[in-house]
Amino acid sequence: PHRASRRPWTAGERDRPMGLFGGTKGRAAKRASEAATKPAPAPRPKPAPSPPAAPPLAPPKPPPPHTDSSSSSNRAPSAPKPALVSPSASANGSPRDSPKTSRRTPGPHLSGLREASKDLKSIVSDTPSPRHDPDVFQSPQESHLHLVQSLKPGEGVYIAAAPSSHSEEAFHRCTVTKVAKTAVSVTLPSGEKKSVPPLEVLPAGSWQPKLSETHDLCALPSLNEATVLAALQHRFSEQAIYTWIANLLVSLNPCQPRDELYGMSAMREFASRDLNKSPPHLYAIAEAAYRGATTESMLYPRSHQAVVVSGESGAGKSVAVKLLSEYLAWRVTRQMDGNDEVRQVGMDVGRVLLLCRPVLEAFGNSTTAHNHNSSRFCKFVSIGMVGGQFDAVTIATYLLERSRIVHHDPATERNFHVFYWLLQAGRPEEMELLPDKASKGHFAYLGGGRAAAETAAETAAAADKMEELRDALAAIGVPAEEQPGLFTLVAAVLQLGNIAFLGDASSGGSRVQYDEPLRLAAQGLGVDPGLLAKYLTNRPVVDRAQRSMEGLDSATEDNDLLKLLSPVEAARCRDSLAKAVYGHLFQWLVRRMNAALAAVRLPRHSGEETGQAAAADSIGLLDIFGFESFAVNSFEQLCINYANEQLHQLFVGTVFTSERAIHMAEGVPFPRIVLPDADAAIRAIAGRPAGVLWLLDSSTRQLGARESAFFIAVNAEADRMQGDPEARVLPLPKRLRVEDAFIVCHFAGDVTYSAGGTGSPTWLDKNNSSLVPELHRAMLGSSSALVQQLFAEGGFGAARRGSSMGEYTDSPGLIRGSYGGSNRGSPGSVLGSSRASYGSPAPLRYSSPNTKRLEVESVSREFILNLDGLMAVLRASRLHFVRTVKPNRQMAADAFSPRMALRQLRCAGTHEAVHVMKLSYLSRVPYDQLFELLGSALPAVFDPARLDRAHFVRCVLPELDVPDRAFALGLSRVFLKAAAAPLLEAALDRLKASDPDSSTARRLTMFATEATERWAAATAIEAAQRAKGHRHEFAAKRRAAQHVQRAQRRAVQRQMFVARAREMAVELIACEAADRIRINVEKEAAKQTVREAQERADLYASSAASAGPSPNEAAPKPPPSGGVFPPQPPPK
Repeated sequence: PHRASRRPWTAGERDRPMGLFGGTKGRAAKRASEAATKPAPAPRPKPAPSPPAAPPLAPPKPPPPHTDSSSSSNRAPSAPKPALVSPSASANGSPRDSPKTSRRTPGPHLSGLREASKDLKSIVSDTPSPRHDPDVFQSPQESHLHLVQSLKPGEGVYIAAAPSSHSEEAFHRCTVTKVAKTAVSVTLPSGEKKSVPPLEVLPAGSWQPKLSETHDLCALPSLNEATVLAALQHRFSEQAIYTWIANLLVSLNPCQPRDELYGMSAMREFASRDLNKSPPHLYAIAEAAYRGATTESMLYPRSHQAVVVSGESGAGKSVAVKLLSEYLAWRVTRQMDGNDEVRQVGMDVGRVLLLCRPVLEAFGNSTTAHNHNSSRFCKFVSIGMVGGQFDAVTIATYLLERSRIVHHDPATERNFHVFYWLLQAGRPEEMELLPDKASKGHFAYLGGGRAAAETAAETAAAADKMEELRDALAAIGVPAEEQPGLFTLVAAVLQLGNIAFLGDASSGGSRVQYDEPLRLAAQGLGVDPGLLAKYLTNRPVVDRAQRSMEGLDSATEDNDLLKLLSPVEAARCRDSLAKAVYGHLFQWLVRRMNAALAAVRLPRHSGEETGQAAAADSIGLLDIFGFESFAVNSFEQLCINYANEQLHQLFVGTVFTSERAIHMAEGVPFPRIVLPDADAAIRAIAGRPAGVLWLLDSSTRQLGARESAFFIAVNAEADRMQGDPEARVLPLPKRLRVEDAFIVCHFAGDVTYSAGGTGSPTWLDKNNSSLVPELHRAMLGSSSALVQQLFAEGGFGAARRGSSMGEYTDSPGLIRGSYGGSNRGSPGSVLGSSRASYGSPAPLRYSSPNTKRLEVESVSREFILNLDGLMAVLRASRLHFVRTVKPNRQMAADAFSPRMALRQLRCAGTHEAVHVMKLSYLSRVPYDQLFELLGSALPAVFDPARLDRAHFVRCVLPELDVPDRAFALGLSRVFLKAAAAPLLEAALDRLKASDPDSSTARRLTMFATEATERWAAATAIEAAQRAKGHRHEFAAKRRAAQHVQRAQRRAVQRQMFVARAREMAVELIACEAADRIRINVEKEAAKQTVREAQERADLYASSAASAGPSPNEAAPKPPPSGGVFPPQPPPK
C-alpha cells in the first residue's frame, strides 16, 4: 500500500483533490500534459520588489504580510453580504469545493471583513516602502550614474583637479552645461569648457556650506568626497575643528592653542548633555565611553569601551588622548561627590595618569619632518571602571622606534626629546658624564656637526619641560634622589655613540679610537672600561661540542678564543647595546607607571574578585600611528602600516559588517556596497610561512644572512603569486632591483619599502633586538643598581630564554615557551601589565648543535603577537573612532590643504563610512520604547500590545517631522536614518511640553484608535483564515484517515484469507500424505503375500519332484497367470 506523505501540508495541497491514501500520485504527469496542450504564456514584466516584512501584529505570533485598514473596517456594508468563497475554488475551479463554499453563510463576527481586507491592501499599496529606494538596491556605480543623469544645466558639480605643484586643490567646482549618457559637459571656474565621464562627476547641487548644517556630514543633501572635503574646509575656516560623521569623530589639528574649547565649563556642559544632542567634540566621545562602561543603555548594554585615535604624524593624536584622559579623570571625581575617600582616590589616579604623559613624551616622542612632537611608539591605556570610579589602570606600549637612537637625519629629524632637554636644562648632578657647555653637536647620536644649534626659545622651553619631567617622575615612583642616576644612564647612551673604532692592521680586527667616551660610557653603565672595550671589539668563539655539553653561558665565561670584529661589526655591537639600554629604561619607566597607578587603588578593590569585576567594565584609549608612506620607507613603516591594516579591518568589521547584520536580522534593507577587505594584505605581511615579516624573522636567524637575501626572497614570493587576485606584494618595476626594494599594496595605496642605505641600520639589525651574551652578562654584573635592575627584569629587546620561534599551538597568535607562558595571546596579557609582553632575560644562543640558526629576539614577531592580543581586546569592546587630520604640511594655523586632507580621509576609510552611514539606518528605537515616549499623548486605555504597530508608527512618524524615506520598520523596532533621529527627539520634546488637547495629540489619539481597530480587524481576519485553513486541513486529514482505514481493513481481510488458505493447504497436504502412506502399506502387504505364496509353491514343486510323478496321476495344472490371485485394478 502507498504511504501518506510525511511533510507538512501546504496551502495549495489542502484544496487539491486527494489521491489514493491521501497521496498526490499522477500530479506531475497531469501538469506535464497540461503544459503540453496549453499555449506558451506571454512574457510578464519583472515584478517590483516586495514590501518589507511587517512587525508582529499580536505577540508572540509572527505577522502575516503587511496589511493596512482604515477606520471604516467595522462598518456594515449596504449591499447584501456576499458568500465567502474559498480561494482554491475561485482560482482552481475545483468542482468539489465550490458547492460546499457556496452553501456557507458568514457569521456575524465576519461581517465587513472583506471590505476591511480591501482597505488594508489598498493602504499598503499606496504607502511608500523604503525597499524601493534606488540608493539601497542599486550598486554604488548605478546609484551615482542615476544621480548624474538627473542633473540639469546650471547645477553645480565637482570634478577632480589635476595634480599640480603650485596648487593644493583636490576638486574644482564647475557648472553643468549639458548632460549626456556618456559624458557631462561642464564649465570650469576659469571659463574653460570640459567634457567629463559621468563616473568622475560629483554632484554638489545648490548647497552652500553653513556651519550649523555641517555638524554631522550624514545630513548633507549631497554626500560624496568633494562635499565632505568642502564641509571640513568650511568648518576649519570657521574655527570648528571637530565634525561628526554619524558616530565617527573627525578632528582637524588647529595647529594653535584652542583653550576656549576645553576646561571645566566645557566638561560640565558635556557631562549633563544628552549624547544624541552633543556637538562634535572629544569630550562627547569620552562621555559616551564613560556612560557605556558605567550605565545600562537602551541600545547598548554596559560593556567594554575602547576609543581608537589614529592619524598620521602631526595630526594631533597625542593631544587627543591627553584631552580624553583629562575628561575621564574629571568625570570620575565628579561622579563621587558624596564619598570623600573614593573621590580622593579618583583624583589621585587621575593625577598619576595625567603625569605619566610627560614621561612618555620625553622618552618616546621626537621631532620628525612632519611633526615637532611625534610619538614614536604605540600606547594603549586600559582604565577599569567599578561603580563609576577608576580601578586597575594600566599602560601598555608597543614598537618603540629604537633605531632612532642610533640613526636619523639631523637635517629634518631629531632624537628623543630627553636627550636635548638634558643637555639644555640638566642639573650638574645629572650631567656628570657630559662635558661643560655640551651641546648636541658634540654627540654622534644627536647628529654631530650636522645638527643645528639650539635657539634661546628652545632652551627656555627645555627648562620648563625638565621641571615638568622631574615632577612627573616623582609622581610615578622615581624620587628626586634616584633621578640623577636615571639621567646619568641617558648620558651614558650618548657617550656610547661617541665611541669610534679603527681598523687594527696588525691583528686584522678593530680597536677603540678614543678612550674618553669609552671611560664615560663605562662609568655610566657601571662596568669596567676594558671589559666593555673587549666585548665591543671581540666575540668569544665556542665550538659545537663544548656548547652542547656545557651550554653557551658556561662555555663563554673563561674562553680565550676570540673572534676579532671589524670596525663596522663593532659599531653594530655598540649600537645594539645603546638600543638595549634605552629600550630597557623605557619599559622600566612604564612598569613604574603601572605600579604607581596600582598603588592608589582603594584597599577593598585589591582582591581577585574585584580585579575580575574591573575587567568587566573598562575604557581603553589607543594612540597608534597613522598610515605612513614617505620617499624612503623602512622596517618601522612596514610595522606601522601593518597595524593600520589590522585597524582598518577592525573599522570595516565594526561599521560595515555589524550594521549590515543588524539590518538584515530585522528585515530592513541595507545598501549594496562592496566592503573593503584587508585580509589579503594582512596575510601578505604577517601570514606564515611566506609573509614579509616572517621571511624577515627567518633571515634574522640565519648565520651570515644579508639584507639583500631577504629582499630577494620577498620578491621571489611576489613573482610566485603574480596573477593571483589575493596577491599584495607586487612585482618590481624595471627601475628597481630585487635586492634593494619591494612593493606592498595596502588599503591606502602602494608603498615601496627600501633597503638600508650606507651608514644606516639594515632591516636585519632593526629586527634583531638581542644583545650578545657577554655584554648582557656584563650589564648584570654592573655596579649600578639601576642597570642591574633593568637587565634583570627585562624590557623591550631583552633576550629571553628559549627560541624566538617559540612552541606554536594551533591557535593564531598563541605561542608557548619563550613568550611567557601558554596565555601569551590572551587579551588579559595585554591589559594586565607591561611585563606580560616580556619574559625572563637570557643571552643569545644557537638553536641546536647541528644547525646554523641563531635564536634571536625578533622585533617583528614580538610586534605581531602584541598586536594580535590588542586586536582581541578591541574586538571584545564597543569601539569609538577618532580620526585626526593634519590640515597642511607646514603646520600653519590658517592653512588648509584639500589634497592632503583628502589623502588622509581615504587612508582612514572615511569615505566608505560616510556612504554607508548615509544610506543605512543608524538609530534604532524599539516599538515599546517609542510607545512609552508617546504615552503622555495617548489615551489612557491605550494598549501597545493590541494595535497594528506598523500602521501606527507609519502614521505617527510623519506627524513628528520624520520624512517617509528616513525610516524603515523592522520586526521589533523602527530604524531611523542619522538625520531623522534629532528630528524625532525634538518633536517628542515639543509633544511633551504641548497641551494634551493640541491638534498633534488629537491626531495621535486618532492614530492609536485606528491602529487598535486595525489590530482587531486584522486579528479577526487572521483567526478566520486560520479557522479556514484548519477546516481544510481537518477535511484532508479525515479523507486521508478514511483511505488509510479502508486500506487497513483490506489488508486485514487479505491477511485472514491468506491465513485460511494456508490452513486448508496444510490439511490437504496432510491428507495426501496419509493416503500415500496407506497405499504404500497395502503394497508392502501384497508383496509379502506374493512372496509367501511363491515360497509355498516352490516347496510344493520341490517335494513333488523328489517323489516323482505317479503314472496313474495326471500332471498338475499350472497356476493361473499373474500369480495365485487374480489380477486387480491399479490403485487410485
